[in-house]
Amino acid sequence: MNISQDTKYQRQIEWRREKVLELASDGYGVREIARILEISHPTVSRDIQRLRHQAKEQIRKYIDEQVPLEYHKTLTGLQNIIKSMSDIISKSSDNREIMQASSIKMQALNLKMELVSNANLVHEAIDLVEKYKGYSTQKGKVLIDGTEQPT
Repeated sequence: MNISQDTKYQRQIEWRREKVLELASDGYGVREIARILEISHPTVSRDIQRLRHQAKEQIRKYIDEQVPLEYHKTLTGLQNIIKSMSDIISKSSDNREIMQASSIKMQALNLKMELVSNANLVHEAIDLVEKYKGYSTQKGKVLIDGTEQPT
């Protein structure tokens, strides 16, 4: 197979996988997808397995690379809102303005508290996933990195 044919074949595979994903997201099962696309069940199953793996990798990458920065930006933004509203409250003589600033400050404080509270839950979930990353089961046996463990 030359480079041109190989590229064409890769495009066909990508097109098929996109169609499998589209049909699966519409609620079709493996048999229905195979029938609609006129391909074998094992091919559809392999495509779905590969799509799941790609999704897991994308989620891991997003969690590793994007979540910490977005979390930090959000906390910083909330802290800036709280500081700005505190300044308005301390400098204003208009009761209405003070009440509005107080309300916004309370909303920002509540959101900040919610983020900080959820951070612990997210951290525990990440630790749990990391701890059990090497665990798998095979025919009723628990394996850790391929070594059988007592159950």
